[in-house]
Amino acid sequence: MAFSTHLFLFWFLLLTLGVYALLPNRQRNVWLAIASYVFYGWFKPHYCLLLFATTLFNYECGRRIAASGEPRRRKFFVTVSVVGSLGLLGFFKYAGMLSVASHTIWVSRLTLNGTPRPAPGNVLQSLPEDPCQLWSRTLKRSSPHAPRSTTEIW
Repeated sequence: MAFSTHLFLFWFLLLTLGVYALLPNRQRNVWLAIASYVFYGWFKPHYCLLLFATTLFNYECGRRIAASGEPRRRKFFVTVSVVGSLGLLGFFKYAGMLSVASHTIWVSRLTLNGTPRPAPGNVLQSLPEDPCQLWSRTLKRSSPHAPRSTTEIW
């Protein structure tokens, strides 16, 4: 469910705000948590398990912060909570992109114009022997007056 849909604006939002206004103060946070789970689980329900685990993790960190009278210990649990939450967010936000990018890089390194090339022993072996080789190929394609070899460039 997106924020701009009629389902969200006329049903979900109105129901959530209406029930919120009718509840006593102590139960309002629980209602908002339930409404949040419904909203985030609407598209992919299995994400509710992840959200529930994150909620429990941060709740436990909050309990330990409140129970501790020592400032160093409080800072430690705040740091653990923030790093854990941001790490989880970063993983789920960028893992797919990194997976596709690394796959693309490895496939392009192992093939050249659709033909497989041998796997290099190290990274330096896969680089052109002449650093101007790639540049000169580009010049030959773009200009009829390009030098015939890389030695003419220098």
